[in-house]
Amino acid sequence: MLLMTIWLSSCGQVATCGQHSGRFPDTVLTAASIYQALVTWLLSLVPPSKVKGGLKAPFQVLGLQQVWREDGLALYACLIPSDESLAQNSTKIRKHKAKEALRGTSIFYQQISTYLSHTWLPNVIWWSRELTSRLQNQLYPLLPEIPTVRLNCITALNPDPKAVEKAFAMPAGFYWQTVETDEKYFPNSSDIGASANIDTEVAVALLFETLFRTPLAVHHMLQLILSSGLDICGLRLLYPQHSLLLSSTDKLPSTYTPEAGKAPPVLALGLRGPKARSALQDIIGPSDPQLASLTDCGSINAIYCRSQAEPLAYLPHTDSRVHRELCLLFGGRACCNEVLHVGVQNPACKYNKSRPQSPSSNRANADQERADLQDMALSRPPATLVSTTKGDVILVVSPAVPPHAYGDVISTCTQRGFTLQGIRQLRLSPKRA
Repeated sequence: MLLMTIWLSSCGQVATCGQHSGRFPDTVLTAASIYQALVTWLLSLVPPSKVKGGLKAPFQVLGLQQVWREDGLALYACLIPSDESLAQNSTKIRKHKAKEALRGTSIFYQQISTYLSHTWLPNVIWWSRELTSRLQNQLYPLLPEIPTVRLNCITALNPDPKAVEKAFAMPAGFYWQTVETDEKYFPNSSDIGASANIDTEVAVALLFETLFRTPLAVHHMLQLILSSGLDICGLRLLYPQHSLLLSSTDKLPSTYTPEAGKAPPVLALGLRGPKARSALQDIIGPSDPQLASLTDCGSINAIYCRSQAEPLAYLPHTDSRVHRELCLLFGGRACCNEVLHVGVQNPACKYNKSRPQSPSSNRANADQERADLQDMALSRPPATLVSTTKGDVILVVSPAVPPHAYGDVISTCTQRGFTLQGIRQLRLSPKRA
């Protein structure tokens, strides 16, 4: 098993190379498109993988979770060999004469490194055209813009097999962790939108394999979540017991049987944003696909659900149920001595140093990362639920937009989760514009 790391600059945004020079709208949108594409692609590789399209990867994904640690926010994936013969020899070391970075590494690591360095992101997102066609049926669709970037430029692979256990086996911390982003905040701006009473809520969704094994459906749902202005504050691929699932909902797909060891995984999603619960309900739609096709024809259930007896997801609605699922799926656990480890609150942190601009140089940084993982016990425990600090955006509307369309612009911004804080009409010179 090997650990793949995807560094994030914020919830649902991949920290791509060169992004540190500035956070422009197109850069942020591209980072969000990369995140959704990678999550969908990795979920399609969860065994037993039934996806036949696209390039075949030399690995499968056994674990996937979004975690904050003191070295930053990241998406971690546990990779296992997809070939049985390779799985038996995955730990064998092979001398590599071509590249210094691959010398002394396992055969499995070398195959994945070669695959990531020679594969472009659009090549593994083979459903992108059909996704664009589906989204065009929506009102004001936000189409995905998947950049042409190599996978090794947005992922980091650790050659140490023990890194997986240290990343996934470490107990989660207590509930929420606030993450500071690079967003600018203007405290003196007039909050004229405060009376709008935009409530920030947290919603939970439990996605069954009937949904996340269909890449088109997953990517479609993630794109609708992005267009609704919701942050993905938690993401975990879990393997719960059948009794635990029944404690949440009795409406399970037929593949989730009580037989031990054969129940498929579920994907737990935590979403945070303005009116998140109603927005998520609109995205998923009614559980009855026939009703959904009549009342919410653009919802996920209307398009992808085939029968009410085979549900795609479970969505708790009441405050108590949402809080229960958040604690159950993302919260920390007290030890047998009833003491919850919180670590050093303000350590002399050495993890917040700049990460390498090219993740392909993983071999040179492996020793340092192993040392960092060993020192994690003295630091704050990882958090599987994160919230980000606020930030302000200045939107410049072109004179080509007529004044009677300003209402549509403001309404769209509000639907995306923004609060109006001020309006000014300025005459800009071509140079200043």
